[in-house]
Amino acid sequence: ILVVKHAAEGSPGTLLTGNPYTYTTVFSLATQADGKILVGGTFALNATNWINFTRLNTNGTLDTGFDPGTSGGSSVAAVAIQPDGKMLIGGAFTAVHSTGRPGIARLNATGGLDPNFDPGSAIDGGILTTALQPDGKLVIGGTFTTVGGLARTGLARLNPDGSVDSTFSPGIQFVATASFIRSVALQPDGKVLATGIFVVANGTQSRSIARFNTDGNLDDSFQPYL
Repeated sequence: ILVVKHAAEGSPGTLLTGNPYTYTTVFSLATQADGKILVGGTFALNATNWINFTRLNTNGTLDTGFDPGTSGGSSVAAVAIQPDGKMLIGGAFTAVHSTGRPGIARLNATGGLDPNFDPGSAIDGGILTTALQPDGKLVIGGTFTTVGGLARTGLARLNPDGSVDSTFSPGIQFVATASFIRSVALQPDGKVLATGIFVVANGTQSRSIARFNTDGNLDDSFQPYL
């Protein structure tokens, strides 16, 4: 990142020494209704203790009124914004604001942890993607195999309080240690599309893309040409 300071309106910029980021890789972006931008990835801000997640003003400057604290882990890979302005972050971390959160957490508008969203401690892998349903439930995809004590390989759905939705059971099987669900998308009818590296979904052969009904069962009418 190059940081340029303008001495006066319209004057040429001069390069500032130093970099506000120790290192920077951005994995996810989301834009709030007010135009501010949420940024997740793998980075550390020199001027703060913030790690892996921040918010920018509409002109790209750091929003210093937003304090997401530190995350005990390596990345924030997914960001989703609720209609009430709260934000859900997913990734490879273990804690937010010194409170245990295994790869998924919900923050309030100023970056504080929302204690009413608690997934417990039983997500055994990283989260790479999220999709927020209109009813407040959250579909998550990643490298995990267990969520809330239930077998959920790579794909699961959480209730609005963070607990696992036991009614959604997609039955995906990974075929190698490098398998994962990389992206999920919701259709208007509530069906879930998932892509990644996997072969079997609910006992049916699949080539790394599948569509699931609202209960998690494989939608056999979807036959991707891949």
